[in-house]
Amino acid sequence: MPSHDVLQPGHRVGVAVQPQPELPHVMELRRGLTGTRSWQVRPGEEHHATTGERGGLWAGRNRPPQKLFGVGFSAQGGGPSGRYRAGPDHDGEVARTLLDGVPEVFGDAALAGGGAVGNEIDRYDPALGSPPDALVIATSEGLGDGYQYVIEELEGTNPGQGATENPRVRSDMVYFRTRGGGSVFSTGSISYSSGLSANGYDNGISRVTRNVIDRWLAADV
Repeated sequence: MPSHDVLQPGHRVGVAVQPQPELPHVMELRRGLTGTRSWQVRPGEEHHATTGERGGLWAGRNRPPQKLFGVGFSAQGGGPSGRYRAGPDHDGEVARTLLDGVPEVFGDAALAGGGAVGNEIDRYDPALGSPPDALVIATSEGLGDGYQYVIEELEGTNPGQGATENPRVRSDMVYFRTRGGGSVFSTGSISYSSGLSANGYDNGISRVTRNVIDRWLAADV
């Protein structure tokens, strides 16, 4: 059964419909990328000129980054950076090894923004393809409303989308084994590397990085 739309005040007119040759009484409407947003590509920029394939975000080609890395883009912003706190899966055998010598709260010193969680952040989300068996060994805290929920997941423009109000605006540090026998460690933050050298490399960010690398060198994935 075809759907019906009622034009309300403020609705934009001009969305294309496609008549069906074999069913002349039916027209199909697909809204596509027509939502309210602060920035949008121009017509013709959605597909590659060389192959005609769709460009843009991986998620638009049914390959969200959560499937590969365990986390995906959650927010980008400015202002004071955040820090990590031991996450919901911190107490398992593998997580204890990875967090050995790491305080419960870490990453609160960095070269940029004051913390290792910032700039662009990524979160764990099984609904978007994150492996359900991935370990969330740490998650962020301390981010302000300078970090706003990513526009491609926002279905409507409304307030309350900053880090202090929207729980999806966060960074998650995850670790999981792959079907091929390897493992993935994702930090969930661009600013992570800026926290490595804090206090002469004697800090939680440096320690968890070393623990992960030591585990890989020992072929213990």
